[in-house]
Amino acid sequence: MSELQSSNEIIKRSQQNSHVIYDVFLMGSNKVHPYHKGDIHGLISDIPVALVNCIEKANTLSSDIDTVIAEVTQDFIDRHVPVLWKIWPLGEPHHLSKCLEHYGYINAGIELAMSCDLTAIEDMDEAQAPLAIEKMSNDIHQQHFKDIFQKANGTDPLLAQFFVDLLATNTSSTLETYIGYAGSQHVTTLSVLYAHGVAGIYNIGTPASQARKGYATAITRFAMQQAKAKGYRYATLQSTPIGYNLYQRLGFQSHGEVQQYIYEPE
Repeated sequence: MSELQSSNEIIKRSQQNSHVIYDVFLMGSNKVHPYHKGDIHGLISDIPVALVNCIEKANTLSSDIDTVIAEVTQDFIDRHVPVLWKIWPLGEPHHLSKCLEHYGYINAGIELAMSCDLTAIEDMDEAQAPLAIEKMSNDIHQQHFKDIFQKANGTDPLLAQFFVDLLATNTSSTLETYIGYAGSQHVTTLSVLYAHGVAGIYNIGTPASQARKGYATAITRFAMQQAKAKGYRYATLQSTPIGYNLYQRLGFQSHGEVQQYIYEPE
């Protein structure tokens, strides 16, 4: 894929890639709907979970921001669901975080927008990898994904099943999900989305009981190798600060913070 010339371009492609993940939500479920209000874009549903009630892109004039936040927030209040508002490094206006706090949004932490130049990584010796990695393609894989996703994220079983159903109904060749096995145990999972010129890595999860054994590293390296083999130069992901060192060791670098703010209706 073509070379990206700047950090800002990588951030832009990473954000565009994440928008396509939302399209998967919309194609695979009649419970989640697109949300648009002017240049505000995200998802809205009747499921009381912030992950499927979120604002992913917001570019609006500073003079309009108070009105926009009030109207958007009310739309989610009317559905009795929380809303997660993400502020990407290139988002505007620049004082959006303070405006959200004024309206009662709580700082929910940050994610780091990261990328890796895949031409700089060494090929992995699969014989030395601690995992057998399989592409999700059947009901057993789906059950294993659900089990890992639920344990790794402390997720409600219904939400975990929601994600399984989305992935099971996905027919796009641009989204692939993998399960990692240590012997007979399913221990880690990952999805990779090929869109907007980058390979976006998502859903990296390992249960606490299987942590610190190199499984997340192994499955991420596998996804990076797959993307490189397909001709992609850049892989992107959004990492919590806890995961930063792991991904830095794999060759990823941070391009800025994705701030997250959440509003919980009373």
